Amino acid sequence: MIHVGSPAFEAGEEMAQRAQEILRRAREREHERWPAAFHYYSDYQLEMAAENTAMHLEFITAAVWAGEQILFDDYLKWCKVRFRGLGMSFDMLTGSQEEIRDAIVDTVQPATARLASNTVNEALAKFPSFTDVVETSIDPGGTLAGPALAYSKAVLAGNRPTASKIVMDALESGVPVGDIYCYFFERTQNELGRMWQSNVITVAQEHIATEITRAVMAQIYPYISTAEKGSRTVVVAAVGRENHGIAARIVADAFEMARWQTINVGANTPVGTLIETVLQADATVLALSAAMANHVPDVGEAIRLLRDDPRTAHVCVLVGGYPFNLAPELWRTVGADGTAATAREGVAVAAQLCA
Repeated sequence: MIHVGSPAFEAGEEMAQRAQEILRRAREREHERWPAAFHYYSDYQLEMAAENTAMHLEFITAAVWAGEQILFDDYLKWCKVRFRGLGMSFDMLTGSQEEIRDAIVDTVQPATARLASNTVNEALAKFPSFTDVVETSIDPGGTLAGPALAYSKAVLAGNRPTASKIVMDALESGVPVGDIYCYFFERTQNELGRMWQSNVITVAQEHIATEITRAVMAQIYPYISTAEKGSRTVVVAAVGRENHGIAARIVADAFEMARWQTINVGANTPVGTLIETVLQADATVLALSAAMANHVPDVGEAIRLLRDDPRTAHVCVLVGGYPFNLAPELWRTVGADGTAATAREGVAVAAQLCA
């Protein structure tokens, strides 16, 4: 049996296995720390607070499992921006990390407790230096900045006809469809994430904008599809609780443009189903996308299952997504064969792996 993960992955697995007990103790500690606040919380606020605590623990666990401090540091940075946007106290954020840390120490083996404590303490020590503002990811002077900004404004306004027209006009003017994906769709999705994090837009607005992009992508599919395919097949999947599967769709379409046989499994893919999909497709490459660091252990589990099965052990695995851009060696930790920062780069790396 093949194991993936950092040298400390067993500590992360212990934390995952005992997560419910840790959470119970952490929630008790939080109620004792802020009795007045929790007394006046509505049922909805109590539910959201519990979800936040669970999310915090997932990211601590992922950082320990991967042996990558930066994964939790970056998450705490993200939380600081989010809390500022919502007008919430930073003391509630940092205090919750302390209570989770102490709940972990009370629950797990000493070696695991030390790793988790060090992860939390190091991030908390840096917390005052973390910015609480995230700047736009769209460079007004960058490639295709004008139409890309216009497209972003259209989807944010919920204006599908205008968004569609901007893309079609760009295609008719000679802009390559690959550039549309890179500079319109990828940039816009990054910008939507930034704006939601900063509480500039609501989750409903983000969902509407994403669905518009999904519709426009479907509209221009004839521009990327071709009957002439090569002999290589890629299975693309988004691992973890990814809501939209847009990232996986962008990756799959990039391979489609390069004339690969492409199967896009999409979002929220259970890792256990990937083996059968890869087998049925006789896949050359499995491309896995993870949007957030707490999904990284799921990527590792999918790769472990693939490697442990002699029928699929030979399949090349390519990983991508924000956590892998954040931690350059993380792809090795999960047992992949390569990684790429963009969909375009992913196609090039996959071709090299299969050469």
